[in-house]
Amino acid sequence: MKTRNYIIDFIKVVFAVIIACGHFGTVIINNGLIVNLFFVISGYFIVKSANSNKYSSTWNYTFSRLKRIYPYYLFAFVIMLISNCIQYGQGIYDTAMTAMKSLPEIFLLQNVGIYAGGINYPLWFLCDCIIASHIMFTLLKWNKQVTKNVISPLVALAGITYMIHSGVDIWGIGNDFIAMPLLRAFTYLALGIAVYDPVNKVVQKICAFTNRKCMDLVMLVYGIICVVLCYVNRNDYNISLITFILLFIFCLYPSGIVYKICQLKVFKYCEKMSLAIFLNHAMIISWLRYRGIENSTEILVIYIIGLFVYCAFMLKIVDYITIFIRKVSNKYLRCQKQE
Repeated sequence: MKTRNYIIDFIKVVFAVIIACGHFGTVIINNGLIVNLFFVISGYFIVKSANSNKYSSTWNYTFSRLKRIYPYYLFAFVIMLISNCIQYGQGIYDTAMTAMKSLPEIFLLQNVGIYAGGINYPLWFLCDCIIASHIMFTLLKWNKQVTKNVISPLVALAGITYMIHSGVDIWGIGNDFIAMPLLRAFTYLALGIAVYDPVNKVVQKICAFTNRKCMDLVMLVYGIICVVLCYVNRNDYNISLITFILLFIFCLYPSGIVYKICQLKVFKYCEKMSLAIFLNHAMIISWLRYRGIENSTEILVIYIIGLFVYCAFMLKIVDYITIFIRKVSNKYLRCQKQE
């Protein structure tokens, strides 16, 4: 059994914090770029999932993802709904009407062309990612080589070209045909799928190098250079995108001091933490603004610490609720069988 590479999970947590800071008013790196990089990472791992024998069908793959994500998604939505009702002084009737209007969001249809906006606005990413992933996974199951080497590069190139030159708002509908957020998901998932083989071949060549200690040092320096370049070129979208893909090679290198540090037990919590930050930061921001708290260096530090504490608490609560529901359901099913 392969050991999970927690460097990727750690990078996702860093990206989630950058997005959370950007939504609060402190732009570290362009939020749009970071979201697209999330899509690229997801695209890469769609291929890994398709290559495994874990999923018998596309629906099995999608339901497996929903089973992991949806309890946290729904909990965050409900908390955001209650939070908004308290802040805006809504009664039970108004709250119920808001919930009814938000049904598409509950069914993961935010910003896919059917329903724009949403109570928990950052969740458009998950909605579009799940829908686009379902289709791209189907194509990979149909024909891996054609999807990786023909369809994905074409989708990535066509999508990037259209988004750059069409002049359509990134939250609009392109040519009355496709929601731009969904096009964005397809485009960068396809890019992640397209770079899967080239990136893996480079990593394999590096791992084949006989002097491992020397290569560990070279890769450490390489990783540091990539991080510095990412920050220096943070305002140059295209260079940052290319630099990240180069950094991704470092993240996949299964050796060296960074890899060993990230295999420590504490880093296993990064697996769910990036999702929790993504799901809950908008609610924290809404309360800070409701209380009239303005962004500053001190407030930003408190906000990030508070966000981590709340997310850890939220993950535990949802896990307990899920376990309880599962136990009750299993008990009920056993009783039904006995009858």
